[in-house]
Amino acid sequence: MPIHDYVIDNQTGAAFRADLNNALAATVTLNSSATAPTTTYAYMLWSDTTAGELKQRNSANNGWVSIGTLGSANLGLLTSATAASTYAPINNPTFTGTVTIPANAVISGYLTSSTAASTYAPLASPTFTGDVMINGQGDLRFADSDSSNWVAFQAPATITTNVTWTLPSADGTSGQALNTDGSGVLSWASYAALATAQTFTAAQRGTISALGALSAGTTTLDFATANNFSLSLPAGGTVTLATPSNITAGQSGCVVITQNGTTAATVAYSTAWKWQGGAPSVSTTLSSVNVIAYFVESASRITAQLLTNTVN
Repeated sequence: MPIHDYVIDNQTGAAFRADLNNALAATVTLNSSATAPTTTYAYMLWSDTTAGELKQRNSANNGWVSIGTLGSANLGLLTSATAASTYAPINNPTFTGTVTIPANAVISGYLTSSTAASTYAPLASPTFTGDVMINGQGDLRFADSDSSNWVAFQAPATITTNVTWTLPSADGTSGQALNTDGSGVLSWASYAALATAQTFTAAQRGTISALGALSAGTTTLDFATANNFSLSLPAGGTVTLATPSNITAGQSGCVVITQNGTTAATVAYSTAWKWQGGAPSVSTTLSSVNVIAYFVESASRITAQLLTNTVN
């Protein structure tokens, strides 16, 4: 079929008509030819009979763009109805058969084998070369053999300062526990077990719960707070030591009672306090120090001894 440059030259009548007919023939056949037109224009069409394709010149007029297949319905392109019934959409496709991906194909948004090996950790036995962050108070979980249950570590809800704990370089001995130096360095240390007989190589000290100056009336010591207590008596009146709260057999300690410095007061006791020869009286010497040594035998019996006026 003819190809025309779409330029009608000045010429005689018969020649003009023939040239015009050739231009019209090229137009109606979309420049149908086995070779590309030599004179081209941006966006002109060419029916490439060699490739069997309809092509269009690009906007820069320096190349051809394939549009579709000559002689095929809709140039071989999809219609909306065909696409909906035959092909999967790009967004959230659903496949009902086997999907075959050619070897070495690159799918946008997915990994190739070479990218995965150099950039991403495998699911099985990964090795990380930098810090690993678990955001949003997420767990670090360790599953059991069939992955039905797990144990986990989790950060607190609020952290004011970043903390790194450095583990010891080797395992400790049986019964040891991790101990911190206060700067994030952990080490193994031995501690006394409550259910095991212990031998201490250093002094063991208990906190003295200081009750301060009391008023006349009943005072209840809380044996869960300490073993040893101190208190000062009021100016006159009587302070009654009631049966302590949280009393447990086996506890022992001391109660230091300082007499008032201006007017002496007296001390009475509940029936749980047991004394040799009856309940003793604290010294009425002003500012004197009296010490009760006690041992809890049961929830209703405290055996005690009073040392009076230990200042003088």
